[in-house]
Amino acid sequence: MIRKTAHFTEYMILGILMYMASSKNNIPRNNKVLWCILLCTLYAITDEVHQAFVPGRGPRVFDVIIDTAGSITGILMTKFIIK
Repeated sequence: MIRKTAHFTEYMILGILMYMASSKNNIPRNNKVLWCILLCTLYAITDEVHQAFVPGRGPRVFDVIIDTAGSITGILMTKFIIK
């Protein structure tokens, strides 16, 4: 449970940073949240693929779901705080 909470928190921070960074670019307002979620999800997938090559570790779809949920939480929190 502690590891899953850590994953969620790490990706929540990634979502916050991703949304803040996208505010500095010319991404249309309508697509900003979608792009941030997509990039964070792709990062979570590549992280799990990387784990396939680490001895004693393996990729898990559930971890991608937890990571994505964390990033969505961070993105939406930041969007509503800024708004």
